[in-house]
Amino acid sequence: VQEAQLYINAPIQGQGTLVLNASELQTLESTQSILEVPNLSLEHAHLTQLNTAIRVEQQLTLQSGAPHLTHPLYLKDQTALVLLNNSRIQSEEFLVYDHQITMSL
Repeated sequence: VQEAQLYINAPIQGQGTLVLNASELQTLESTQSILEVPNLSLEHAHLTQLNTAIRVEQQLTLQSGAPHLTHPLYLKDQTALVLLNNSRIQSEEFLVYDHQITMSL
């Protein structure tokens, strides 16, 4: 998806991958309290603003750059995060793994 502003107002079902690959600033927003997607790939993570909490059910792939997180990003475990080409997570305090949720209950 290359639109500058992307609004998704329902969970995404299935096995597919939502690919955000604009070469300019791109924002993702949702009316869901936590947007659920099966897989998410950020081609230029440093140009992507995730303006909503997101649960990635299977795999999050960062192709390049570092997204600046301001909302929780939920993953099942550390293996669900794939960092390529020197990509990284800049705001790790917003990265939440399922075992952290279980431990806090």
